[in-house]
Amino acid sequence: MEYLYKYYYNNEQKDYKEEVKKRLSAPSRIEFNFKVKQYKREDKHRLYFIPTLKMIKMVEAIAKRDRLLDKYFDALPDSAREAFEREVITNELFSTNDLEGVKSTKREIAESVKLAKENKKTKKTTRFLSMANSYLSLYLNEIKLPSTPQDIRKIYDKISASEVEEEDKIDGKYFRLDGVDVKTSTGKVIHQGINGHENIIIAIDKMLDILNGYEEISAIIKVAVAHYIFGYIHPFYDGNGRTSRFINSLYLSKSHSRLTSISLSRAINNNSKKYYEIFEHTNSTLNAGELNEFIETFLEYIIKGQEEVKNELVIKLRLIDSAFLKLSSEKKLENKDQKYFDALFIIGQIQLFTDNDLTVQAMASYLEVAEITARKVLNDLVDMGLLEVEGSRPKLYKSIEGYFDFE
Repeated sequence: MEYLYKYYYNNEQKDYKEEVKKRLSAPSRIEFNFKVKQYKREDKHRLYFIPTLKMIKMVEAIAKRDRLLDKYFDALPDSAREAFEREVITNELFSTNDLEGVKSTKREIAESVKLAKENKKTKKTTRFLSMANSYLSLYLNEIKLPSTPQDIRKIYDKISASEVEEEDKIDGKYFRLDGVDVKTSTGKVIHQGINGHENIIIAIDKMLDILNGYEEISAIIKVAVAHYIFGYIHPFYDGNGRTSRFINSLYLSKSHSRLTSISLSRAINNNSKKYYEIFEHTNSTLNAGELNEFIETFLEYIIKGQEEVKNELVIKLRLIDSAFLKLSSEKKLENKDQKYFDALFIIGQIQLFTDNDLTVQAMASYLEVAEITARKVLNDLVDMGLLEVEGSRPKLYKSIEGYFDFE
């Protein structure tokens, strides 16, 4: 089915008007209690979509890839799995920051994710620690779904508030009080968010009704619809995108694998021009409230995110196989206790996935031995010329340079 916005440009006006009537009266049409309008236009249109075979196939494809991600992920050894989790969360945080124009490096985000992972109650803080804690809690299925506008504000406070400039701080009880313009990179205004604090609350309630209701609709389609609506409402002066994508991931984590739920932002980031274009199309009066283009493009981004994660997993699995084979033929490990092989293999896995080095405490946890035993194994491997150590408090262990480099 040709998207209505494009249908207008590809057909005669009388045919377009007839097509609008046909779609608005289609028996399969699913309508939502939410109206939108184009910037500087007064006519409003109720949002709806028409289920298509393409849409159904995309939902099925996502479910199939979801199972495949779980299969590949489960094939990773424990230490590699943990390292990959950190890497995926780091990539997602970096991409969602990049989309919002928040300057950050993967290294500082990785440090926040590491800190959040090691001790969620630590007094030490980093720039993105609150954000990292939130995504980690999402990943561990520790966060309940939002049910009120207040819950949405709490998510914003944890995900976006710390990176918002002083002039963009929220001045209402939950949301902004003044109007806000959505502009292109050239400064052209293309949309104005909903005005009035009470109107924003009502609109957010309607969005939550869609996310938490409409049981006849696939969860992933509801997430797509809500993503558009949140962008249309624009409840905050700044940080809307990061907050919205976190809400998307939160709901996806309840219906799909954890890896699928946190692979959306980088797929959008790699296709950002089209991403902002479909918002404009959906807002347009010519689109008459139709969501098909937005939903199907959103599903494409989820599929692309899944494919990127899957490809990374395949590469990592091959590298782990190479590391295992190399260690299996390492003469310095002959006649050594299995713990020496395991320790070196664990370090190899972590270095193949991240830039992190290991402490004695971390190795003791991985090997399930006392710290004194882990320390002896690591120091023996240093003496054998297979590991090197940096620092003193704490000592950090890593493989000798180039040991786990594979062409």
